Amino acid sequence: MTGFPVAEDDLRALTPRDAARYLRTRGWVEGERVRYSMRWRLRLGDREHTVLLPAMTALTDYPNRMADLLQDLAQVEGRTVVSVHADMVLTEVDTQEIRTRPNTPSGTIPLLEGAAAVTRVKDLLLSAATAEVLDEPRLVLPRNKPRRAKEFLNQALLGTTKPGSYIFSVQIPVEAHPGSPSNTVVPRRTATAELPFGRRVSQRLYEAVHAARKAAMLSTESGDLAVFAEQARLGVSADLCESLAGLAGDAGNGFAITFGWSPRWSVPHTYTQPRADFSAELLPSLSGAAEMLRSDDPTPESYPQALILGPSLSLARVGTDGGHILVAAGPGTNEELRGRQIRVRLTGEQYDQAAHAHAQHHDLIFQGTVVRQGRMYEMAHPTRFVVSST
Repeated sequence: MTGFPVAEDDLRALTPRDAARYLRTRGWVEGERVRYSMRWRLRLGDREHTVLLPAMTALTDYPNRMADLLQDLAQVEGRTVVSVHADMVLTEVDTQEIRTRPNTPSGTIPLLEGAAAVTRVKDLLLSAATAEVLDEPRLVLPRNKPRRAKEFLNQALLGTTKPGSYIFSVQIPVEAHPGSPSNTVVPRRTATAELPFGRRVSQRLYEAVHAARKAAMLSTESGDLAVFAEQARLGVSADLCESLAGLAGDAGNGFAITFGWSPRWSVPHTYTQPRADFSAELLPSLSGAAEMLRSDDPTPESYPQALILGPSLSLARVGTDGGHILVAAGPGTNEELRGRQIRVRLTGEQYDQAAHAHAQHHDLIFQGTVVRQGRMYEMAHPTRFVVSST
């Protein structure tokens, strides 16, 4: 066993039951007995794959047989042996491995780039959790995320890195089915509503990531970014595209995401691609899609009783009944709007007062509901308007 990435003791501790549960949840079908092993089959497209699972731990060459099984599964799934083994023993979590490709030695990443990547991983999970809570297509997710989505982030775990360029490992806990023994595999027919929230987020992320990759490939060939909006029903949003594009880091060398599933819960038989690879050529489409989706978003987002403080940038009178003013939201503004440009509609009297303050270079204070639609932020009817004396 010299040189094999999984220690011999760990191979010996891996039971046939754990391995069988892993195979069953990934669509493998148990077949006939072959001496001291069981043959398992999996059909992917026009090709049938087979592996042998040792039936007894008492076999003298049991670790070698388990090593062969792990090696075969890694080849079929396009993953590492270490990742396959981890999914067999980590039965209470779904795992996602994000392989980045920085221009540094294997297993390292620049500190600032690594910190930014962790933020993008967090944003990626949050976008999937938010999409699952809302359960409706959204081109742009709300800035104020649902409470359940934010609570989910406190449950997700960042695991140890794996051999490779630089791999972030995320673990999503998926509790056992109520009333089921710990070694029970929940059947595929289980309704989505009955799945634990963590598993539902993992499945939403799987579908959204693969849909975004498909859209990126199509738009790269055609130049048409509209294909991303067509995938909104699968969880594709501006937020998701921004998070994916950000995973490429400063190097822009592309990245890959590999999905692993807890054997406690079966996955849909259509989940036949555990790995989604985003080459460097797809990155411009992801970035462009994020910008396009934000500009095309038809869903207004509101910020009730927002406080806006800052200088005026421009004014425009509309007829004799007032006009609007563009304000640069500075310090003192609500945090989620700070740094934005807010257009404020004013009555005739308010407009005259704002025009005088603009000429004197005074800051303005507005309070009211700000509505965001696409790239525009607007306060239509301020409930408070004060010219700052400083």
